[in-house]
This record gives sequence, structure tokens and C-alpha cells, in this order.
Amino acid sequence: MFTSKRRTLAVALICLVVAGFASLIAFNSSGRKGTGASPANQLVGTWATEDGKHFQFRSDGTARSRNAGKKNSPIRYFEWESDGQTVKFIYLSQGTVKRFFGKLTSVPEYEFQIRDLDQSGLTLVDSPDSIERLTAVKDTLLDAAP
Repeated sequence: MFTSKRRTLAVALICLVVAGFASLIAFNSSGRKGTGASPANQLVGTWATEDGKHFQFRSDGTARSRNAGKKNSPIRYFEWESDGQTVKFIYLSQGTVKRFFGKLTSVPEYEFQIRDLDQSGLTLVDSPDSIERLTAVKDTLLDAAP
């Protein structure tokens, strides 16, 4: 009699463990972790404003920008982060003592709401009267920048 109850309990326990592993596998393959299709990952690439400013967001959280409309425009380096609803630009002084101390004190940050985002266009909103429409572009200078 005890053997029958133990066998039933063992089978129930095995079924519970198998169901748990199946659920874990299904959860991990469902794309609920960061995937290439997430809105934040869709920002990765090079975008241009209507007045010729180019912004390049890289997958490692770094970014570059330049004014393609001006000859010899310097490349600016910054960091970015996004939760899919907003994007934040974090500017640090490059290669100076200011960069070190900038991390300890205030660092210029600019946050924008993401209104629209698809493969060809991006709309960022800073305030009701400040809306930027960007389009996807290719920029070999930003591609080559370290």
C-alpha cells in the first residue's frame, strides 16, 4: 500500500518538474527578453534631421552625431539609453579631466519622447512645440568613427 502511494507521489513530482522545465523553456524562447525587435533596439542605426544633423545610435549604448550640412563639422560623442517610450542622450566631455569629474557632478542629459518609430522614420518630441522628424540614412564618416 505504501509503495503504491510512493509511486504515485514520485510520478506526480516528476510531472511537476517536467512541467516546470517546459514552462521555463517556453518563457525563454518567447522573446520576452531583449530581442532585436524591441523598440530600443530599433533605434540602433543612423538618423538625419530635416536640417542635416546626423545621429548614430550604436548597440553598445554609445552614439555619435555631426552636422552633415557643415563642412568639417566635428563628430560629437555621447551615450544613449531607451526604454522604448523615451530616449535619453547623455553628453560627456571627451578626453579631458572634465569627463572624469563630469561623472561625479552633473552631466548634460536630454530626454525625448518617442512618438513614432519604424525602419524609415523616427519622431522625437521634446515639448509640444519641439518635434523632430528623423529619417534613416547612411553616413560613412559616423560609421568609421571610433
